Amino acid sequence: MIDTMLEREVAPVLDDGDHERFAHIVVPASAVAEAYVTGEAITALCGKTWVPTRDPAGHNAGGLALAGAAIALWCTFAPSFVWIFAGAPYAERLQHNPRATGALAAITAAVLGVIAKLALFFATHALFARQIRLGPTELPDPTSGIWWMIALSLVAAIALIRFRANLLLVLAACALAGLAAHASGL
Repeated sequence: MIDTMLEREVAPVLDDGDHERFAHIVVPASAVAEAYVTGEAITALCGKTWVPTRDPAGHNAGGLALAGAAIALWCTFAPSFVWIFAGAPYAERLQHNPRATGALAAITAAVLGVIAKLALFFATHALFARQIRLGPTELPDPTSGIWWMIALSLVAAIALIRFRANLLLVLAACALAGLAAHASGL
């Protein structure tokens, strides 16, 4: 008698199922990332077989964006307010302590230095298309200046410093000028 083993190939059932609502464990986990790229079906440990997709049609993109913005806002500013409100009663006492006053002056100088460095970095990268590296220093390439942005910055600086214009009005005017320049192709 001849023993014959018949092997029957079963096609996987690829349905939408509940893969959007439930988490499925797939081993190895890298198979999920590979399936996103290749579009091949994967099988979870529970037996569910599906093709993972990132179809945004079932999601409220605007709501998710607002939720993400709210989380970022909360995580950025809530700790600052906690430190300010928790430390406010002690701030008055620190002003009369010479050691604490000296330490706070040094911290203030360091923070202002960091702010100035960041402002200079962002200004040079916004106003000049290329940078020249001279060892550890990075300087703007004068030939790559975006001249309308440089002129707008100078006008805004003169309006704020010389004429003491309202900051919000100058900011709004610069934003409108930037939108107009972008729309005109500059």
